[in-house]
Amino acid sequence: MKRCKILPFVALTLLGGPLSAEQPRVITNAAELAVAAGASGAIMKDASMDEQLAAIRDVAAGGTVFSPEIRRSIEESPAPPEFTHRQLQILQSVSRGLGNKEIAAILGISTDAVKQHINAICSKLGAVNRAEAVAIALRKRMLKT
Repeated sequence: MKRCKILPFVALTLLGGPLSAEQPRVITNAAELAVAAGASGAIMKDASMDEQLAAIRDVAAGGTVFSPEIRRSIEESPAPPEFTHRQLQILQSVSRGLGNKEIAAILGISTDAVKQHINAICSKLGAVNRAEAVAIALRKRMLKT
């Protein structure tokens, strides 16, 4: 019995119609996650059958394929922010559910210093609170899981 080898390829699907202001960010996040998971390509769902077949053949031959919309979205996405070592320690601690007092005790700093670092982290990530900061950092694969 022949076995079908699974190709390292992911097709991204979006709602039909013109791209809304929010969809390029969704495309970028999905494409980045797909590539991080091992995908060698991503195309839009409205690609023609010929484009889909060509993409599958290219990936099967060891190449990579990204539709122009996805490539542009990835290229235009901002780079992840740079964090200090201390900020990464605090963000990792927050992701484990620790509170400010616990983080301060572990790191040997004041709770005010922890709050200042969390405010800086949220500002760099564009997050409104610590939970959103963790969610963004996880999505951007900035934290060890």
